[in-house]
This record gives sequence, C-alpha cells and structure tokens, in this order.
Amino acid sequence: EYRQNQYKKINQHQISRKRTNENLLATAGPAPKRTRHQPQRFDQE
Repeated sequence: EYRQNQYKKINQHQISRKRTNENLLATAGPAPKRTRHQPQRFDQE
C-alpha cells in the first residue's frame, strides 16, 4: 500500500509537470523560437 501511494505521488508530479509544460507551450505560441528568449528576459529583470 505504501508503495502504491509513492507511485501515485510520482504519477501526480509527472502529470503536473506535463501540464505546466503544455501551458508554457501554449503561452509561447506557435513559434518555438520565443522559448529561447525567455531566459534572457530573466537576466534583464
């Protein structure tokens, strides 16, 4: 049972990561080049 819970937690973590990745892709728009400029933005701020 403990192992199942650990597995569930890992699964949920992966799903949430997948969702955030999809959200990032959605906000970036159709051009994937824009994602390369995001780290530069952080440096400027």
